[in-house]
Formats: sequence, structure tokens, C-alpha cells
Amino acid sequence: MGKKIKFPLQMKDDVAVRDLDELCEHFDLDKVIGCFLDGKLLSWCEARYYDAEADAIRALDKDDAGLHRRLCEIFGVEYHAEEAPKIDVEAVEERNRRLGELKQYTSDSAVLEKVDQVAFNQEELADLIDEGYSEIYLCNNSFVIPLRVRNKHYIGIGKAEAVIRSQERVEFEELGITFDDVKFDEAYEKLTHETPEELYRKGCEAEDRQDYTTALGYYQKVAGMGNHDAMFNVGFFYAQGYGVTQSYQEAIKWYRKSADFGNVVAMNMIGWLYEAGYGVGQNYLEAFNWYKKAADLGNTISMENIAFLYLAHSYEMGCEYAQRPYIALSWFKKAVEAGSNRAAAYIGWIYYYKHIYVIQDTLNTASDVLWYHNDLEAIKWFEKAADGGIAWAMNKLYCIYRDNPKLRDEVKSADWNQKAQEAGYSSSDFSHEYPNDDAPPRL
Repeated sequence: MGKKIKFPLQMKDDVAVRDLDELCEHFDLDKVIGCFLDGKLLSWCEARYYDAEADAIRALDKDDAGLHRRLCEIFGVEYHAEEAPKIDVEAVEERNRRLGELKQYTSDSAVLEKVDQVAFNQEELADLIDEGYSEIYLCNNSFVIPLRVRNKHYIGIGKAEAVIRSQERVEFEELGITFDDVKFDEAYEKLTHETPEELYRKGCEAEDRQDYTTALGYYQKVAGMGNHDAMFNVGFFYAQGYGVTQSYQEAIKWYRKSADFGNVVAMNMIGWLYEAGYGVGQNYLEAFNWYKKAADLGNTISMENIAFLYLAHSYEMGCEYAQRPYIALSWFKKAVEAGSNRAAAYIGWIYYYKHIYVIQDTLNTASDVLWYHNDLEAIKWFEKAADGGIAWAMNKLYCIYRDNPKLRDEVKSADWNQKAQEAGYSSSDFSHEYPNDDAPPRL
């Protein structure tokens, strides 16, 4: 013989009672009456062999004016006439009927408790709207959503469909209307089918308001449609830990996908990960290969990064130390020709910090060299960078006109200092500005 399944009774505040002591302790007359009317109270007593109470319940008449008192007497609970709820038997029975229908589609107790906020048809939806509910459940039916009624949250139960009578896409957010687990009718779905461009735009908008989880969802969806910019953004979010646990391994995976579509920014980022050793083993030659791919396609940042590789890692790059500034110069000049103002500042730095060597005619070995300090050449490149808005270059012009005895000019020095400050220069941004440093600060 199978074991009986004994269901508890639900009292106020979702308290589940399983025996008479608990029922008496948490006795709520309104809940008990509801359980009596839908038959649960009798079943509960019978399942636990509370035979006397079950017999007394069977003898009750739902239309009895003294029903409140009799229920209290059955369970030995003190009856207070002034606190007794007025019974609307028809309303209770109707609520129980609706509750039974709702249970066909959900067992969520939190939803069942809100049965009075559930619409099973259009008429009930209208009633709930008129009653002022801001949260309305739509149960297993089609419902025409009134767009003139704002600030409503519709939650679907079962196969709930929202019929939107509009000839153009509705900006629900502006109306304060939201949906959960509700599908739109076929006509509106066709009308509002979003293109990859629209989804990408929504991702950008979510990113702008720092809703990174939402933005990532849009980018991943568009990335699945073959959009390489979205692939790059997914990689960037993983690298930064935006809306997801930070993972350089995941980042480089997405960057590679984007790079396969020719995205030069992704190629540059892969190079940077190899140079820094994030998510992969540090490998300067592999970094160079990725930078070179992007540089060959016109990416100026990658051209600059190649120059930095030679300046900072000449040995690993297989070049002599004395040759590093010349190779760096060639790449910085390529970047300038391609439109980089930063690269002009870097060239100025090479001349300013004596990183160009001149072999003396009277000496026979390449090791016999002189440092060549050329502030005039530095000025030319710093001015080019300053014209492009590079504040650091403006500061260097201020330093040259302040410190070089042959070029000292207080008016020019003060003018460039003011321009640098107005452009946002801060020495704290550049932690390694001193004459014999191996590389300029990356701007």
C-alpha cells in the first residue's frame, strides 16, 4: 500500500501547517474559511486521522451565518466576532476556481498568492488595469495590450501572447511597459524583426549607460550573426571583466574570431596580449607578427607598438642595441604618414632624449659613437604632435624653451606650458619621463 502524501495548509505569510498544534498557533480565520470552501481543510484532517474534526467539518453548511464561530470551535481557537472577516462565499469560491485554473500552468507559490492579479481573458485584463495594478499576469491566452496605459509590467504564464496593434515598432521603455515570458503576436514580430545593426546599436547604448550585462548579451547575439565588431567587443568585455568574469583566454578567443574577419583593432589587441603575456605565454615575436598584420592594413597604433617592441625589447627582437632607435624611427614615421599625431611626439622624444647616434668620421669602429642631442629636430616633431592636440608634446616644447641655453625663450616657454595645461597635461600620467629611459611614455 502506497504512502499517503500529506499536503500542508497555507496560512498567512505563507506559513505551512502540518498538524493541529501548528494550525492553532498560526490560525488565520480568513485562510481557514478559504480552505474549508475549496475542500482542503477536510482533506487535510482526513489525511491525518483527525476524525472528530473531519466529522465536524462535514456537518458544516457554507451558508451558515455562524460559520466563523463554528470553525474556531472545532479547532479550539478563541473566536472574536469583531475581528471575524465577512464571508463572501461566491467570491471565495470564484477565487478558488481561478486558483485551480492557475495551478494548471504554474506551481509557483509566489504567483499563486497573486491570483487576484491574473487575467485569463481580455475582460479580466481590462478590470485589472482599471483597478490600478502595475503588475499583471497574463495566463495562457492572447491579450490586446493598451499602449495608452503606461507603466505596466506584464508577466506571462503558460502560452501568453501580447497583441500589439501598431504599424511601427513601439518604444516600450519610453511608455514604461515591460514584458516577461510573453511573446508578441506574429504580425508585430515580423514588423519588429531587428537587424544586426539595430541589435549592435542597442548593445552600444547599454554599454554607454554601463549596463554591461545587457550590452554583452546584445554583442554576443550579433557576434553569432558574423559581426566582427561585436566579436571584438565580446573579447574586450572578457578582457576587462565587464558584465562577466574576467578571462584573457576568452578575450583572445573572441579577438581571434574578429581578426579572422580582418578587424585590425582585434589584431592589435592580440599582439598586446602576447607582448604583456596575458592569457598566453609572453612572446614578443608573436606580438610583432600580430602587430605587423594590423600595421600592413594601415593601423597606426600597431605601427607604434612595433616601434616600442624594438625600443624596449631589442635583444628579443634580434636587433643590435644601437640600431633600435633607427628601426623605431622608421615605424613611427610610417605611423605619422598614416595620420598618427602620437607617433610624431614619439619621434620628437627620440631626438630630445639623445637616442640617435652619430659615428665619428675619424673613428673606425661602430662602437665609437657620440650621443646626438638635436632639440631643433625634436621641436619640429613635437610641434607637429602639438598641432594634433598631444598635450605631452606641448609640455616637451615648454621644457626645451625653458632648459636649452641656446633656444631659451621665456615667452614661448610660458605659452607652451599654458597650452599643455589647457590640453590636460599632468606629469602624474607619465611616470617614466627621464633622459636615459628606454622608451617614451605610451600616450
